[in-house]
Amino acid sequence: MMNTKKNTLGKSGSTPEYVDCIVFSILEEEKDLFIGFLHEKDFFDREVCETNTYGHSGLSAEKLSFIDKNRKVRTCVVCSLERDENIKQMGNAAAYKLLYIISRFYKSRFYINIGVVGAFGAKVKLGDVFLVSQNVCVTKKDSNGIFSQSTAEINRSVVQSVFDKIKSSGHEELRRQISKNIKVRLDAVKADREISALLASGEIALTDGSVKCGRCITFPHVLKNKAELLSDKSLETLKDWDIVDMEAYYFADWFSLMKKIDSRHCFPKSELLIVKSPSDTCEEMLKHKLSKLREVAMGNISEYVAAYLSEIHKFTDGKTWKAMTCEEYLRSKCDMKHLPGFLKNASDTTGYDSLFSLIAETNPSCGSSFSISMLVKEMENISRAVIITGGPGKGENILLALIHEWCASPKLYIDFRKLDRKRCSVKIICRCLLHLFESASSNYALFLANLDCIDKSGDVKELLKILDLCKDKFAFCITYNANQGKTDCQFITEIKQKINANKEVVEITLNNICSYNEDKVASYVNYYASLFLTDKTEAEKSCFIENCRSVISVEDVLKKEIKHIDWQLMQLFGRFDKMFMKAEQLNIYEIISEYCAGHRLNEIVAEAIQRGNIDRQYFGELEYNVYCRAFVYAKYLYQILLDMDKNISLLNRSDFYLSDSIDYFMHHLLSGSAEKERICRAVLKHINEVNNNIRHELLYLLSRNLSGDNALSAEIKSVVRQRIGLISLNDISNDEEGCMKIIKYRTYALRLKDSGNAEYLQLFVDKLRTDERFRNVNLAFFLNYYSQQEFTHFEVVCMSKQMKGKISGVMLHNALYKLRRILNERMNPSDAEVCMYYYTLKSLVEVAVKVGLGDKIDRSACMSRMQELDVMFEEDVAS
Repeated sequence: MMNTKKNTLGKSGSTPEYVDCIVFSILEEEKDLFIGFLHEKDFFDREVCETNTYGHSGLSAEKLSFIDKNRKVRTCVVCSLERDENIKQMGNAAAYKLLYIISRFYKSRFYINIGVVGAFGAKVKLGDVFLVSQNVCVTKKDSNGIFSQSTAEINRSVVQSVFDKIKSSGHEELRRQISKNIKVRLDAVKADREISALLASGEIALTDGSVKCGRCITFPHVLKNKAELLSDKSLETLKDWDIVDMEAYYFADWFSLMKKIDSRHCFPKSELLIVKSPSDTCEEMLKHKLSKLREVAMGNISEYVAAYLSEIHKFTDGKTWKAMTCEEYLRSKCDMKHLPGFLKNASDTTGYDSLFSLIAETNPSCGSSFSISMLVKEMENISRAVIITGGPGKGENILLALIHEWCASPKLYIDFRKLDRKRCSVKIICRCLLHLFESASSNYALFLANLDCIDKSGDVKELLKILDLCKDKFAFCITYNANQGKTDCQFITEIKQKINANKEVVEITLNNICSYNEDKVASYVNYYASLFLTDKTEAEKSCFIENCRSVISVEDVLKKEIKHIDWQLMQLFGRFDKMFMKAEQLNIYEIISEYCAGHRLNEIVAEAIQRGNIDRQYFGELEYNVYCRAFVYAKYLYQILLDMDKNISLLNRSDFYLSDSIDYFMHHLLSGSAEKERICRAVLKHINEVNNNIRHELLYLLSRNLSGDNALSAEIKSVVRQRIGLISLNDISNDEEGCMKIIKYRTYALRLKDSGNAEYLQLFVDKLRTDERFRNVNLAFFLNYYSQQEFTHFEVVCMSKQMKGKISGVMLHNALYKLRRILNERMNPSDAEVCMYYYTLKSLVEVAVKVGLGDKIDRSACMSRMQELDVMFEEDVAS
């Protein structure tokens, strides 16, 4: 809602904020139930309101948005009195207080009072929904118990109009859906034993899901028995009335008075609709048994109120307020807010073309050099679509933003990773897009970033529907991360199929630049510095370029090389001050640890320790950055090991993640720690208490970080030899336990080989030569370990059984890079470790072709290289 009139203090307080509708109940419990149901009905942008200002308090209020029948985005406030055990919250005084406080903050032309009531009439069914058309208040006239009646001012024409619109012939489908939803709710409550017994005995009856105009009696206190109200014969005429409550009359009375005397806080022509549903029979002995029906009654009210507001009611805008269109809403929530924060510092795309030409692979090939201008022209053609994909941090969203920047067509940009889905769901965004499509007078270019973040089946269906229904007015340009969950998700396949069915598609894949390709690395770094470090001096840019070359090309003392460079890495370098001055021996550990210290990531570690676990949902708190994720988990594990005596149980119940980056950061943390030997001794002391499936990884870490022939190092080696001696390679079962034995043996054998004992690794290599299962487990571990994503042993087990659909292009690239480095630099056929990696490469090439990833590798080059290796290792020549 766009309100041009600001809230300002006046003589009697603030000028209330205008909203399209105010829904109120006396009890906070009812309000909370109602809001929960509205959220399920696609009311969105839920926001708790600040109502303890201007000297007024006691109001509990939340604001929500919804789309009306004219495709305008409307707002409603749902409120009640705050729960207070010490104050009576029902009756006349409570009704006055609630309406008064509401009027200090909000003002509307349409008010709806909701709440559960008691069933009074003999024909009333529990869960029926009543639009109150008549209301009387019954009070005691004197001490003799004689009653008197007062009639409330209710605009019956308004009530009848609402009823007629709901019942009109144009809304049959809407009513069918409401009845269906109510039936589901009733079927669930009928399963309750006590309610089922009351239904069977005929003591209660449940609604058929219909809405009715009804008559309501307001009684000054809780009615415990219907006979109490009918003891006076003067009230005989009320015996066939429908429902009874404690506030409806007072709300109607006070509302009528406000309209007459306080136009500042209530429009004279405002309308009030009272919607109630009975949840009990006004009999004290049954109230406890029927308590579950309160939620049913509120749910039934929500069905009709939500449907009426969003599908039937005709809202009008005023002179000083105007509802947003769906397009305006999308632009307010997405669009420029979602665009990456980069600067366009050139009048053309030449520099960006040069940068992306280093990493972009276009299909079908454009036949010339990479051109953003050409992609912009594609987006101006309604029959075309552009799909951009890459792994984490490859720059796909930057390229998307650049195409968006230069696109002259009407356009909209939505990043699904930045979308606040708690307030605004994918379904709502898709509804707005559909309304935009239906009302747009010209074609649109729709830019959708990070589609891989859509993970719910309902959201998937909504987006696929949009891609289909909007094909005639929207040109699509989308990005997704091909390494989400380390696999290309099925949803992305469906999206590509849907777009390919409707459009001519240009697909762009952004790749890494391998660090051994020094010319490409130098060009990429130079272009990055020129285009995106515009606030730096030429001297600072020169230092940055030189430091990048140094960090990327030189292995540090812990043998951590950077396998490839990408946009994400450049951004990290650009945030590290030392990169812009002359420096020596910079490494990735120093850069990441400083970055994390400045981005509350150390706090995440402390919170995880206190919480007792760190799992993947908490990695979501980080920027999508593989280096930072690895550092945070390594820091978490290091903090556990610092106090091993106390943290055994914490270690055992934590999800234990692995990756070469996690190992690398752990090595740095341990090697640079004065506590290293104490940590090692504590781990050895408690090693038998550690979970069997992570024991080998801890021993691996310790042995890698202790060098020399000191007593502690010898003790660790002795424990490793003892552990590997418990595993017989000829007695490996086909279940998960057998798979874990293969992984453990591999881990122990590598550590013993590094300390001069290669016989165990040679036995493992012999099994790789002859046993396909060993080759699959070995390959699955290798692929995951170098995937740049954290993983668990269970994921290795699953991949070893079924490779298809679980290997992404990024995993394949990283594995090939690592194997190339190892086999080029350490080529010695008599070395058991080199032999192990030879068989790993052999398995990788075979599996890549088998699972349909053969196009992701240079097959001719790989086969040529494999033939050379086969001869060298005296194997059958590769076909």
